[in-house]
Amino acid sequence: MAKAVGSSHPCRNCGAVVVKAVSNAGKTYTASVVMVSSRFADHYDPKKAIYPAHSCDPLEAERYQKKIAQKIENGEIIKGQRIEVIKGRKVPKGVSGVVFWVSYQTFNGSEILDRVGFKSDDGTTYFISAKNVQAITNQ
Repeated sequence: MAKAVGSSHPCRNCGAVVVKAVSNAGKTYTASVVMVSSRFADHYDPKKAIYPAHSCDPLEAERYQKKIAQKIENGEIIKGQRIEVIKGRKVPKGVSGVVFWVSYQTFNGSEILDRVGFKSDDGTTYFISAKNVQAITNQ
């Protein structure tokens, strides 16, 4: 038996939905969100759930990495993308850095990029509205 720690998120390598889990022995590992049923586990009781360890499928990882590279090339703002501040008053214009956090707002059933967290080249961390930045496509 294991306990999930935190919320689910996509795997950085293959994009599959994973969660951090802690085993009864106290070891932390990356687990697949799919819960496995057994005679000791119950789907409706998360305290009795079994979370299998996650291992990335090489083909799926390759597809996911190509998809991420395509999004960066198209100028979409995602984690790992280089951006530059183009307007605003709290963060100086022209500051550039790498995105490490994105926040979406749901509007009429679709997600719209709302805020971006990035680390500038000098190491300063900024959180700024997504309207005030643009992606740098030529890295």
